[in-house]
Amino acid sequence: MRSALIIKTMRYLITTKEVKSPFLTQWFEPENNFNNEVEMIVYDLVECKFTTDGKTWNDIEIDHL
Repeated sequence: MRSALIIKTMRYLITTKEVKSPFLTQWFEPENNFNNEVEMIVYDLVECKFTTDGKTWNDIEIDHL
């Protein structure tokens, strides 16, 4: 139940080289929150997109198996 609630309330999954564990957040503004120095990757779970530079959003591939 907890994971379903988290998915419904959190929009972004963020990973970095510096932080060992990825984290979820509801809010993310690339111009204010993106940090290229820690090799950040931000995944927008609602739009199925990700960015590695805080500017260009790429599609996340969806497995159709």
